[in-house]
Amino acid sequence: MSTTLSPSELAEVEDLLARWSEAVDGDSNDTEHEVGVDMSEFLWRLHGSLPEREH
Repeated sequence: MSTTLSPSELAEVEDLLARWSEAVDGDSNDTEHEVGVDMSEFLWRLHGSLPEREH
């Protein structure tokens, strides 16, 4: 499977990865879980199963 990300999707991936890196360096499993959920939602949206997330 090959997927081309839009600039906004790419920015979201970069943000998620930065947040994940901070979360795993910290002491909060809750933060890791929250970022993991956000990553899962992004992947579902990428495949068209969820509507665009409102910020």
